[in-house]
Amino acid sequence: MFKKLIVLVMVTLFCLNGAAFASDEYTENEQKLLDMILHNKSGEARQIINKTLETEPTPNLYFLLGKSYEVEGNNKETINAYKEAVRVKPDFGKAYNNMGIAYYELKDYQNALETFESAVQFMPDASSYFNRGNANYKLKKYTKALVDYNEAIKLDPNENDYYLNRGNVYADLKQYNKAISNYKTILKKDENNTNALYNLGVAYRKKHNDKKALPCFEKVAELDNEKIGTFYHLGEIYAKEKQFDKAQNSYERLCELDGGFYYYHYLLGTALLKKGLTDEALYEFDSATNLNRYSELPYFKRANILFQRKEFSNAFSEYIKGIILWLGNIVIKNNFS
Repeated sequence: MFKKLIVLVMVTLFCLNGAAFASDEYTENEQKLLDMILHNKSGEARQIINKTLETEPTPNLYFLLGKSYEVEGNNKETINAYKEAVRVKPDFGKAYNNMGIAYYELKDYQNALETFESAVQFMPDASSYFNRGNANYKLKKYTKALVDYNEAIKLDPNENDYYLNRGNVYADLKQYNKAISNYKTILKKDENNTNALYNLGVAYRKKHNDKKALPCFEKVAELDNEKIGTFYHLGEIYAKEKQFDKAQNSYERLCELDGGFYYYHYLLGTALLKKGLTDEALYEFDSATNLNRYSELPYFKRANILFQRKEFSNAFSEYIKGIILWLGNIVIKNNFS
């Protein structure tokens, strides 16, 4: 009963207030609804909005309706609401921008791009260009993505994500020096930005410069020990430098983070084998095979251990299994590549 009374009071306030216009400025009652939406009362706010829309179908109310679905992660209803907002006000740039984000979240990048085109047309700010750049990037339209990121940076040179994503485009284009320059721009302002540090390390590795990559990944590991890729790269670098204790620790962390991926167990087994811990290595190679019986890699490693132990029959059996899988994987690769 109390909730119904709140709804009636709020509806009455809206009716007294008159029609609202789409603007960055909310009326007092619209601001109250927005506050409700942002403070985990989106369902309650939506009741009021829907009731008010029966008599006042204004673009701001449709926008708030979309916002109420947006905070709940209901992208399809979000899109429907923002469509109504732009139907009522065809130049409502913010509604196009938010609608595009919902399409993007649904991985519908083509519709996202088309919607961001309208956002840029009616609200040509940094966020609109950035979002359109993201859609272009996902559609592998790298040149257009760069144009958008450049424009976003021109309009707002202080936003780190704009440099990060522009750096990622350059990295995909194998223009690693330009990628590195963008990541370093971020780190000048925020030396603990883990995304920039990680991507910088990857870019250095692409340039075969593990010496510069290593401190990047080591710092990321200190700041965020949940980032899987960090420990993969650390393990690879340590293994190449024959620092097998550190490689083992990195691969063990990998297996803690994602124990269901066979290759991480294979890498850990390889590091253990380099340390002469053959029983422990065998255990990891067995784990790798249990997770993926189609990979030849663990069979060859087990065969080597068994051969060194002079268990020649078992070693020969492992070699044969490995060779059969290796040949089979080549055939599959050739047929589907």
